[in-house]
Amino acid sequence: MIDNYIMIEKENKKKNAYMTLEATLLYPLIFGGILFTISLALYLYHGAVVKQIASVAALRGSLEQQMSQKGIKQLVDSEIDKLVDERLLLVSRIQKEVQVTESKVQVQLQVRVKLPFVGIPFMDLEWQELDFESEAKRIRPVKIIRDIRRLYGS
Repeated sequence: MIDNYIMIEKENKKKNAYMTLEATLLYPLIFGGILFTISLALYLYHGAVVKQIASVAALRGSLEQQMSQKGIKQLVDSEIDKLVDERLLLVSRIQKEVQVTESKVQVQLQVRVKLPFVGIPFMDLEWQELDFESEAKRIRPVKIIRDIRRLYGS
C-alpha cells in the first residue's frame, strides 16, 4: 500500500514538472503575441490618422475661394498642425508639403513613428515611415452653376 502511494506521488510530480515546462514555453509566446498585436494596432492607428489628416487638410484648403494660394497654403499648414497635435501619439518627425494650384490642393505628409516594444528580438521595428498624399479639387461654385445651366439649357 505504501509502495502504491509512493508511485502515485512520483507520477504527480512528473505531471507537475511537465506543466511547469509547458508554462515556461507557452507564456512568453502568448505575451510576445500580445505585445506584437498592440504594436501592430498602434502602427495601423497612426497610418489611418495620417491619411485622414492629409485628406481633411486638403479638403479644407480646397473650400477656400477668396484667399490667395499663399494664404491657402498657410491655412492648410495650420490645419495640419492642429490635427497632428490632437491625434498622434508616438511621432518624432513630421514633414509636410503643400502645393496649391488654381485647380487643386495637394498635401503630402511623411511621418516617422516610433513603435513600442523595441527590445524584443523578433519585433525590432523601431522606426517606421508613413507617407501619404491626398489632393482635393478646388471648387468654384459660380463656375459650376454656370456650367450646369449651360449643360441643361436654363
